[in-house]
Amino acid sequence: GNYPNPFRGVTSINYELASAQFVTLVVHDIQGRKIATLVDGFQSSGWHTVALDASSLRLAPGPYFYRLAGGNFSQSSKLVVVP
Repeated sequence: GNYPNPFRGVTSINYELASAQFVTLVVHDIQGRKIATLVDGFQSSGWHTVALDASSLRLAPGPYFYRLAGGNFSQSSKLVVVP
């Protein structure tokens, strides 16, 4: 998941990969429009952290979703930007 959540400014998205694989991490708004691709490439096994900076992406306050996918898994989580 990401921490902190809700957040203003920057949040960190942490995840663990059991094996090396191609991974994508994409942020969507509440209507399902792609806002940003944070990861799109091959990553080693182990823990990874990706920073999401709401101000650099010009995210308005409100809910967003991110989808982490790779190999044989896919998971989505909600994050909330506060004013």
